[in-house]
Order: sequence, then structure tokens, then C-alpha cells
Amino acid sequence: MYSLTIFLSSFLLFIIQPIIGKQILPLFGGGFSVWTTLMMFFTGALFLGYLYAVLLSRLSANKQRSLHLATIVTCVVLTIGALLIGSKWDILALPLSVELTVLITAFLQIGLPFFLLATTSPLLQFWFTKDSKPTNPFSLYAISNAGALIGIILYPFFIEPLIYLKTQKIAWYIFFAFFSILLSIITLKVAPKIRLVLVKISSFRFFWFSLSFVSSLTLVATTSYITQSISPIPFLWLAPLALHLLSYIIAFSGQRWYRREFHATFLLSVLLINGLVYSNFTSLTYYQTTIFSLVSLFLLSLVAHAELYESRPERSSLTIFYLMISFGGLVAATFSAIVAPIIFTDLSEYPLGIFLGMLLVFYILVRLPKPRSQTIQLGLFCIITISGFIYGLYQQKLNLSKRSPFITLEAKRNFYGITSVLESPTLIRQLIIGKTTQGYQFLTADKEYEIIEYYTKESGVGLAISTHPLRLGNQPMRIGVVGLGVGAIVAYCQPKDEYTFYEINPDVVAMSQKYFTFLNRCQSLGGTVNILAGDARLTLAKQPPQKFDILVIDAFTNGAIPTHLLTKEALSLYQSHLSDSGILALHITNRLNLRPTVLVTAANIGLKPYSSEGGGSRWVLLSKQELSFGIAEFPEYFPKSIRPWTDDYSNILQALTYRP
Repeated sequence: MYSLTIFLSSFLLFIIQPIIGKQILPLFGGGFSVWTTLMMFFTGALFLGYLYAVLLSRLSANKQRSLHLATIVTCVVLTIGALLIGSKWDILALPLSVELTVLITAFLQIGLPFFLLATTSPLLQFWFTKDSKPTNPFSLYAISNAGALIGIILYPFFIEPLIYLKTQKIAWYIFFAFFSILLSIITLKVAPKIRLVLVKISSFRFFWFSLSFVSSLTLVATTSYITQSISPIPFLWLAPLALHLLSYIIAFSGQRWYRREFHATFLLSVLLINGLVYSNFTSLTYYQTTIFSLVSLFLLSLVAHAELYESRPERSSLTIFYLMISFGGLVAATFSAIVAPIIFTDLSEYPLGIFLGMLLVFYILVRLPKPRSQTIQLGLFCIITISGFIYGLYQQKLNLSKRSPFITLEAKRNFYGITSVLESPTLIRQLIIGKTTQGYQFLTADKEYEIIEYYTKESGVGLAISTHPLRLGNQPMRIGVVGLGVGAIVAYCQPKDEYTFYEINPDVVAMSQKYFTFLNRCQSLGGTVNILAGDARLTLAKQPPQKFDILVIDAFTNGAIPTHLLTKEALSLYQSHLSDSGILALHITNRLNLRPTVLVTAANIGLKPYSSEGGGSRWVLLSKQELSFGIAEFPEYFPKSIRPWTDDYSNILQALTYRP
């Protein structure tokens, strides 16, 4: 009964995270910081659940039983009430920061059930120590993490590709009801002598916190590192988390596999190599770098969690032990979500995690009782390795400043990404979001308004604009663009043209107007430029039909495209804003193979798809009318496994792996 309830609680606890993340992601522009903020919510709820377990365990058995039954009933009743009533609050309309809005939205969606699930593992492990013969209660912690890991593996490979989002939530609530029954049965049978015996463990509390903090910081930073360059999707959120949980399972299995000197020394070497990879000392591909960063995360988590198990307290102090672990995770997630965007203009928390991991290994190796000569040798090895990592970062900065002709004019980081403006002596100015150039402009008079990058006349959008009947007839056009960049598309501006940009990142809006002149030139020619802040789908949904002649969807960030902008509902919304002869131009140059999904989804709503790969970019053009350019596509030739994406269904794994 204990094992089943703990397993189910962790399974539900972790499988709801990608479900809620996928539901919330479209409301906030699909940015990778959504997951970082949600991690702060999840770790915060987990900490509160563990704190509740500590406080409850100090009461008498009768009070524990009564109070926890009341908590179960309250959480279940309020959850049912929330489902029946539904959300009556428009949180997005409140004048709150994006991070706070994400936290409130998550709480309203799943806060109370998540809290109840979070209390289960530490509380039941404590009850188990008093309610059974002397056995290893930490095996229940391994079972807990196994339940979490199975949920994380099932979601991207089976649940997300096969089950609609609404069905996922309904099934989750059914299992939650079954869990509540199991938990109530155990609570009713609490032994009469269960009560916490306080033990002096203050000397280990900071060590437990540090181990959890470093491993959790590296987890969140690694997740941000890999998702900012592909897509902030549950599949890529869950890969680092699965490795993190796997390390817990191995560490708390009770098997005597851990050899401190070997594993810690090996980890130190891997962290050094990872630091050098991060510092661009090697020429690995993005995917190779991603795999190496995941291996580094797993080894760091494995050593940290093995040290947690080695320093575990007496059975009576389990709740304090788990409380410190959860507190370390909460502080790490809060630092990544709130503090790091304020003090860093890049993802410096990633190398910081590597550096702190090295310091932790140094402490682990040196603190052990051993011959003085061996202590000195290990200490010197650690110092040399850490010095090598610091030197690598220094050389990276130095080499970038020497080799790169660009100087940074401005750099900012916010919820939506890291935005910077660079300028070179060759008089080229670039807008960079993360690691990807989002547009540039020549600063010499003869090339200042040259049509560049993905918008050349040979590109899909270039052909759509230059061959449109209105342009051929020298008449003004209405053009909508999702994604501002530097505003380079207005190089096509003619007198009386009207351009409307939809941009969610305020730093992009400010820098495009401050450092680039495309927008001003269009206005000087007699054109009109409108910039609407906020998520494009939410903004378009509130507007009357705009009758755009061309609507461009170019919402890339580091090669990633928000999935909620490619669903059937999204394409239908765009279609409602097109004129009778309007063209929807989708920019799909991406690491993901988005073409099959876009074509099948477009055909599902009756739009004729055409592809264009000129100008070094890949576009899909959709229209009600026949187009005289581009290559006509036939979506019915794709296998039936490629289904239209909807707000209730998407299959990123298929887009990552599909090859025709």
C-alpha cells in the first residue's frame, strides 16, 4: 500500500508538469523561460509540501490523522469545485509581471492537487518507519523517483503523440481521485505512536542543501541551454529531468556501487571538458554539444545524490532531510527564474552550475579522512582542474573580443530571451536573440536598405509580395508580420503601404527602433508602421478582420518556433484576417521538419499549400487562390501518422525525427 501510493503520487506529480506546461506555454509566447518559471512553481509547491510533512510529523498520531484527512478532503473538494466552475479570472489582463502571471496561472490550474501530492512521499516514508519492521525507508524514495521517471518517459513517447490534451487532464484527475482514496486509507491506519523524534543534524543541513542546490541549478540551466535553440517543448523539458530523476533512483537504491574518489574525480574531468565545450574550444555540432551537456548533468546529479544518500540521517529525521533537499531545489529554481535574468545578460547560470559542481567535488574529495599525501594530491588535481575551467572561460571572452569584429552596443535579457545588438567595423549591425541572428542592416548609404536574409526577392515571402496583383498594379498593400526582428521586411515598403507587426518581446521592439532604420524609412516614404505588443495569436483574436494582403509568420527565436502558432486553430485565425486574394507566408527554416505538419494542417482547413526554398530559406505559402509561383504541394501523399496539429494535440517528436 505504501509503495503503490508513493509511486502513484510521484507519477501524477511529474506527469502533470508537462501537461500544465503545454497548456500554459501558448499564453506566454512559447518562450523557454516559461518552463524555468514553472520549475520555480513546482519546486516551491514541493517545498511547501515537505514543510507541511515536517510540521505534521511533530504532532500526535491522532492529530496527524485528523489534520491530514482534512487536508485531503479540502484539496479534493476545492479541485472538483475549480473544475466545475472553471476559471472566471482573466489573469493575463492584470498588470502583473510575466513571471508572476505564470505562477498564478499554474496555481489556479493545479496548485492544490500538486501540494497534496508533494506531501505524500516524505510523510508516508516517515509513517512507514514507525509502522513497520526496521527496513530501509529510502527504498521508498527510489520507488518515488521511479514513478516520476516512468511518467516523464511515457509522456513524450506515448501520451503526447497519442492522446489529446483535454483527455490527458481528464485521465489525470481520475487517477488523482484513486490516489486520494489510497492515501485516505493509509491515513486512517496511522499507528498510534507515530511522532517525530528531533535529532541534532544541523551539521549536515547545509551540505544537503548545497548538494540539492548545485544539481538543481545545473538541471534548470541545462534545460534552458538546450531548449533555447530548438523549441521550448515538453519533450526537451523532460530529457534533463528524466536523467536527474534516474540519478536519484540509482543513488537511493541502496546498492554499494558508489566509490567516492573514482566517481568524483571522473566527474571533475567531465565537467572540465564540458566547460571547454561551452567555451567553444571544440568544434562539436549543436546536437553533440547537447548530448555532452546531458551526460555532464547526469554525472553531476549522480554524484550529488549519492552523497545525499551517504550522508542520510536516522529514520526519525527523514522529513527534515527531504525538506532541505526540496529547499535547495526551490532556491536553485528561483535563482534561475528571477535572479539570473536580472544580473546576467546571457545564460551565465550554465557555466556557473559547472563551476559550483567543481567546487562541490573539491569539497567532497578533500573533506574525507585519508592520508595527508593523498589529500594533497586530490586537492592539487581539483585546483588545477578548476583553474583550467576558469582559464577556458577567460580565453573564450578574450578570443571573442580579439577574433570577432563585432562590438556589443547593447545587451538585455528578459522573460522572452537574450537580445543584443552588435556592430562591426565593416559597418554591419546585427540583432541577435540568444545565439541566432534575427536580422541585420548595412550602415553604408548604398546598401542601407538592401533586402537581406530570409526576405530576398527569391524567397517565398519576397515572391509573395513582389508578384502580388496589388504590387503589380502599383497599389498599396496591407501586410501583417508576426515577429519584428529588425523590421527588414519593410524594405519592400511603397507609399501608402501599411505594415502591422506583432511582437511579444519588448526589448526587440526597443532595439529595432533605436538601432535600425528600416521602420523609419517606410514612414518617410509615406507608409504606415504599426507595432502591437503581445502574443500574436492573442492579439489577432481580439482584433476585427484585418484583411491583410500578406500575413507573414516569422516568430523564430534561436531556430525555435512556438508550436501554438502552427496549429489548426492558429491557421484558421490567420485565414480570417486575410483578404480574398491574401497569402499566408510561413517561415519554416528550422531544425525541426515542420513542412509535413504545416501542409497537412493547412489542407485540413481548405488552404492551398505551396513551397518555396529560394534565397537560402524555406517557406510555405498558403492561399485560397492558385499561385503562379512556388511548388504546389499535395499533403495527401504524407502517411496517415502525420495528423494536423491543434491546440489540443501536437507531436514534436515526429517533427524531430520524420524523414520522407
